[in-house]
This record gives sequence, structure tokens and C-alpha cells, in this order.
Amino acid sequence: MSQLLLESTPAGNLQLSAAILFSGSSFIQTHKVLNTMRVKTISSATFRVHAHTYLQPTIFYKWKTDQEELLQSLRQKGRLSRAFSEVWMLPHDDSNVIVDIQMVQKYVREEKPAVIHYYDVWHVAKSVSRKLEDIAKQCKKVKKWQCSIRNHMYWSATTAASGKETVAKWSSLINHMHNIHTHEDHLFPKCVHPDLSETHGNKWFQPGNATVYKVEKALLNKRILKDVEKLRPQHQTSALEALHSVILRLSRRTDDTAIP
Repeated sequence: MSQLLLESTPAGNLQLSAAILFSGSSFIQTHKVLNTMRVKTISSATFRVHAHTYLQPTIFYKWKTDQEELLQSLRQKGRLSRAFSEVWMLPHDDSNVIVDIQMVQKYVREEKPAVIHYYDVWHVAKSVSRKLEDIAKQCKKVKKWQCSIRNHMYWSATTAASGKETVAKWSSLINHMHNIHTHEDHLFPKCVHPDLSETHGNKWFQPGNATVYKVEKALLNKRILKDVEKLRPQHQTSALEALHSVILRLSRRTDDTAIP
């Protein structure tokens, strides 16, 4: 079957190469599937020529064009945050887009004034969830608290004015599980929620409960409290972590989808 030509290049062949490269698929696997279906297709060499001549320049052009438009729109808006790694990615927190990507060597170590480091809540909450899973297997009532405890960590981090206050709010958890809503810490002396007796009556624990002691030991130990004190108060990097996951998945490919 004949194809339309873009100058001397068959349009259908170029579109197939674009579909493979832009989707992050494997040329080898695609080629195997098409061969199994007895569909005549392009060679690896043709795919590489398409990628080098047309597709990669298109990606770079699109990136630079969108980046310039985005930067212009952000000049009068908000602030940009940075994620530190060997590859710096500059995300805009409100719009959830990556503004720039740059390779930077030893910048964090040499930057002055010193960089303030925070922990992403998602990572610490994930660790907490694993600890709760083990306890919840032995007590169904703890399972009812799992979602609330994760939410409490996010709330503690995003509503506190300092790391110490974050710890105070997080530490009120055990009192709260006992239906006690006044606390000894002056940084958070009283819960701010309305009365929960009617809606949470079956979730409260009695004083001296051995299960709550396990929860306290797991979630209020010195290591956890040290991490909680450093939780990032705003603009979590969960979306950036998802992007890193995609990049790692694609970078681990060893077939000829990768273009030198």
C-alpha cells in the first residue's frame, strides 16, 4: 500500500516512529509484534534516522517553546521551588509543571547561605503506614485509624509555623486516640476540631490499652519525631517523584529504543 510522502520520507513510517518514541515504547517489542502479525514495517536503522532527523529536534523545539511561554507567564506569579539531585528539576508548584531541567554538580554542598532541607510528607507517611500495617493485622480498630493518622501527619506539617509545632501537633495523636483533646504541650494545647464523640464513638481506645502503646512506640519514637520536625510545610514533591519514576523506567531500557 502506497503512502503519502513528506518530501522523500513516507509519512506512515515517520508516524510509526513518532508513536514508538513519544510513548516511550520499545522498538524491538513493537517490531516483534508487527512481525508476528505479518505486518511489513520499518527497520531499526530507519527508526534511528527518523528519531535523529525529525523527532528529537521536534521534542527540543516543543520543550523550549513551552518553557519560554511558561516562564513569561510566571514572572509576575508566585515562586518556584527546586528539587535537589544531580539533575535539578525546577517545578512550579501551583501549575504542577516542570519549568526547567539542568545538570548541577555539588551545588547543594557549596551554596551559601546554607540550604534548608525538608522531608517530603509522602515519604515519612509511607514509612508510618508500613508500621501501622503490622499493628493493624493484630487489631482491627487500628485499621480504622490508618487513614486518619496519615491525614494527621499532612495536617500537622501544613498548619504549623515551625518544626517544633509540627511535632507538638503530631504528638497529640495518642491523646486523640483516647478521646482526649487537651494537651500539655503549649505549642498545641487543644485540638481545633469540633466534638467527635457521636461520629467516632467506636474508634476511641481505653486508657492503658496495649495496642495504643504499640502505636505510640512506633509513631512517636525519637527517629520519627526527628523526621516529623523536618517535614516540608508546603508544596510537596509527590508529583516530582512520579516523574522520576517514569524517567528511571525509561532510562533502564537496554534495547535500541534509546537513541544515541
